[in-house]
Amino acid sequence: MHSSLPRILLLATLSSIVGCRSARLHSVDDGRDTWRTDRLHIDRDGGLVTVHVTGIAGERASVFLLDSEAGRRLDDFLDVEPLAVGTGRLAADGLEVRFTDLPSGAYLVGAFLDRDGDGALLLRETLSGSTFDEPHAAIRAIEVTPSDTLRVDLELEDLAS
Repeated sequence: MHSSLPRILLLATLSSIVGCRSARLHSVDDGRDTWRTDRLHIDRDGGLVTVHVTGIAGERASVFLLDSEAGRRLDDFLDVEPLAVGTGRLAADGLEVRFTDLPSGAYLVGAFLDRDGDGALLLRETLSGSTFDEPHAAIRAIEVTPSDTLRVDLELEDLAS
């Protein structure tokens, strides 16, 4: 009995250490299907980014636009608020979300399935590395210049695959 107690304490300590580092990428803040925060300046001569997401038809996906520094904050396990978000159901041919009138600059774009309905994608540190808790697409870096029209294709990957 005594020989297993130190092992149990070690596992409990490791579990608490692993579980304490996480970052939350917030998605739909106020329940609307599409919104833009006041932190994103509108540029009428700015760029248009169309994000096309494919995945499991019928699932509800969130597509987010982040500032260029957000990836570093996520890597440091800090919570991240997106500049803009669009959500909708994936059809057989996917889902398209458009971010219009974007000021010139560097951005990050990504998507995830909000299966638990909390409006956020959680990044957790585990013993095998860091991982997101819901199916997601890779976060892609994009560059927007005035009057640009960009298309970004994202594929949602299920955690089981």
